[in-house]
Amino acid sequence: MKLIKILSGFNFIIFLMAITDILPQTSFGNSVDFDGNGDFANTFNNPYLPTVKGTLEAWIKVKDFQPPGNLGDVFFAKNEEQWNVGDFYAYLEYGTGYLYSRIQYPPSLEIDVRTNNSFWQYINNWVHYAFTWGSGGMKTYINGVLQNDQNGFSYPALNTTYNIYVGAHGYMLHNGSYVVSGFFNGQIDELRIWNFKKNSQQITALMNSPLESSYYLSADSGLVGYWKFDILEDLGINNDGADDIRDFSILQNHLDFAGNTHLVPSDLIVPVELVSFTGKVVNEQILLEWVTSTEVNNLGFEIERCTQEDNWRTIAFINGQGTSTELHTYSFVDDLFSSEPGMNYYRLKQIDFNGHFEYSNEIEVNVPLQDFTLYQNYPNPFNSVTVIKYSIPKTTHIFLIVYDSLGQKIRTLVDELKIPGFYQIEFDATELPSGIYFFSLLSMEHSSTQKMILMK
Repeated sequence: MKLIKILSGFNFIIFLMAITDILPQTSFGNSVDFDGNGDFANTFNNPYLPTVKGTLEAWIKVKDFQPPGNLGDVFFAKNEEQWNVGDFYAYLEYGTGYLYSRIQYPPSLEIDVRTNNSFWQYINNWVHYAFTWGSGGMKTYINGVLQNDQNGFSYPALNTTYNIYVGAHGYMLHNGSYVVSGFFNGQIDELRIWNFKKNSQQITALMNSPLESSYYLSADSGLVGYWKFDILEDLGINNDGADDIRDFSILQNHLDFAGNTHLVPSDLIVPVELVSFTGKVVNEQILLEWVTSTEVNNLGFEIERCTQEDNWRTIAFINGQGTSTELHTYSFVDDLFSSEPGMNYYRLKQIDFNGHFEYSNEIEVNVPLQDFTLYQNYPNPFNSVTVIKYSIPKTTHIFLIVYDSLGQKIRTLVDELKIPGFYQIEFDATELPSGIYFFSLLSMEHSSTQKMILMK
């Protein structure tokens, strides 16, 4: 699919106030560090973002929150110290720790979307953030998973002028009046701006590694800003030496750093990169399979399942590979009789050794239920106890009866009205002699029989 071409005129320079550190990473090179005490970057020639639709994304790591008295810690903003329609903020609210993405709307109204989880649980951990705007409203994603959306307003486009701030901004409009915002205390890396609205699949496809040159050398990619924060160079910005950061998009909006910037080791690594996660029905089982390309400190995966009428439940745990850069394939078999007819939903909860966890995207597995089916008991032959399974496609009165080899009724296991579904029941033959027995599933419109062998 051909993407929308880059908007022109997106020329700006970011000027870094106070001292800003650059931290090298394990897998991404370096990242910019803000100490929460006056560090921030800003443009001073009023660049513009894509105004009709776009995507802002970056890896962020929060080290701490500012004390009460501030509305929140801003890590990205496009506004001035006055009220403007289309002002944009991305900030962490101090009290709750929620990450908000906000667009200013007249008159004195803020439209925002926030994350589902507080960032208190992400302290000192890298998290991928993405904000999209355009047709269908505003959306916020964390690690590629949709958090919330806001489509109830005919919201304005982002403002076409005013500065871009990274790491802080002095004032934010909140409930009709300006309040002081806090400085961001943490790290930011792989800051990217696109001129089209990404979906979850497009975000996750590229977020776990630096972009290849085919993206930032092509006008068709839609990339209008890309800062890797890898090395300091002398690009002639502000004529103050080798303290510039390259913008790898074709617009070449390089950043100028001021102050005592330096490079130190960083720890941005992707714990687990999930290549695929699929599910399908095979015989009487649901087969789940997933593949990882990299794993770092991966304890393992909890497998969770839910239906349209049920909450998420953990059904199994699969050990991970710890740390690995090789492809690994995992699988798990879920019994049909533990699921429900119709649509079943599955997701993975990947857990690190330090207890930090992330959820995968959800997948759907449709479990068909078309006929009456009486399955062979298991085990068979059996000693005293066996399990009989059956399924019914419609609500009806069901009989499940056990007979001996002469056709004499031994026991009625089921005699009741059943709704569509998969069922199983235990048959205890402790008091019966060894021999051949039969069990039958009966209704007004169905009859089927299976043979079983009791061996003591």
